[in-house]
Amino acid sequence: MAISWNGNTLVGFENHGGRTYLGTARPLGKVLKGHGNNSEDATEGAIYRNTYGTYMHGSLLPKNPHFADHLLGLALRRKYDNWATPGTGTDERTNGTTSSEDIDGAPLALLTPLDDTLEWAAYICDACLQLCNEILHDPMPFSAKALELASRPPVVIAAPQELEQAMSVPPREAVRTINVELEQKQHDRILMLHQLQFYEQHFELHYLWIRPPLSQGFAFVPRIIFLVRDNTGLQWMGDRGGILLARPELASDPSRAVYQGSARFRPLPSPEAHTLMVRAADPLGQFEDPAPNPWQFEISI
Repeated sequence: MAISWNGNTLVGFENHGGRTYLGTARPLGKVLKGHGNNSEDATEGAIYRNTYGTYMHGSLLPKNPHFADHLLGLALRRKYDNWATPGTGTDERTNGTTSSEDIDGAPLALLTPLDDTLEWAAYICDACLQLCNEILHDPMPFSAKALELASRPPVVIAAPQELEQAMSVPPREAVRTINVELEQKQHDRILMLHQLQFYEQHFELHYLWIRPPLSQGFAFVPRIIFLVRDNTGLQWMGDRGGILLARPELASDPSRAVYQGSARFRPLPSPEAHTLMVRAADPLGQFEDPAPNPWQFEISI
């Protein structure tokens, strides 16, 4: 959900079935995307004096540093009379912004704002919002756009240049590649491990997932869940920024769909490691009766 608030935008995760209708309280903001208080009047949240309520989760304050600053400013103003919201000069009593003076004419003491670069980088970009809208109106149950969006790492806005230079980007050319070519079947699903690629700071497992096509109603891509352990006892869990792509040209049977995926793990195995034990599970398969056992592979490295 996204709402307008004091000339800015607040974002968060909305998950509720309740309906709220405001009485004497005023809304926190106007709904830009989502349902808000009741899906009728475009309001979200409530403000009564210095009490704030909202349906936004996910988490609200880390995702919205300007709102966190605002709440801190209100707390400081309650303790110290000559205080304005850090970095913005926002004054709750005027429902707007102030200059260097309070509405009573008293000077306001402003703290130097903290560096919120990483917090702002968590904001979703306009291009991703547009893609979400296109997916919502796409009649296809599992379109290529939906696959591409769900398989992305988090989409962020452009960070300042100095931050980009400080963050090391992993090289995209593998230092070492092992052709695995292992295959196992569980019920009507087949997992084929294709390659293991080692980079300077991480390694990737590439695979093909053959299964019945996902039917209408799926709002996410249920990627394979991995658990990897080497012979020294080091363990990796989950999918770190992997991708999943539909490969219809590889499907020879209309009752089967082929998805090409990869999973990323870090850190690298130690020099003493010579075997990787890979366990993989289909998250949707856990709802079947009986649930299939995880795939298990052994890879010599």
